Amino acid sequence: MKAVEAVRRLIQGLALGYLAFFATVWGWIISQTWNAPSAGPMGLSDPMLIVAGFLTASVGAGLAAVFGIEMQHARRYHPDATLGRAFTSAGSDRLLVTGVVVYALVGVAVLGIWLVRPASAPDLVKVYALGFAGWFAGVFAAAVRAGSPRP
Repeated sequence: MKAVEAVRRLIQGLALGYLAFFATVWGWIISQTWNAPSAGPMGLSDPMLIVAGFLTASVGAGLAAVFGIEMQHARRYHPDATLGRAFTSAGSDRLLVTGVVVYALVGVAVLGIWLVRPASAPDLVKVYALGFAGWFAGVFAAAVRAGSPRP
């Protein structure tokens, strides 16, 4: 059992490291966008575009999938589950909550930097801002669905 717990903690540590990498890369992009001249969009290297895009897609899709699974799990075992019960079930996973909070905070910051400095924002920032808005709309839809009474 100690080996299983050690592996679980290792995987959680790697997941937190991945989230930290995601936040660091996007923190750098936000900083560069904020400090870029307003004459035109700042340039990002191809590797940075690829890494940032991959991190964004993988973290956003992964969190959405896990969050959706957790919500459905709560509803499966408690068909009359209220929105509060479904979120409480999903909220008991600290790593999931951390991931959602980190992704949401970075998404809000990226959306904000695009709205405040649109001329300086590279296309990647615009794409993530819109993708985040879509992800957020999906969370909203899941919450509404989870909170709706079943016939």
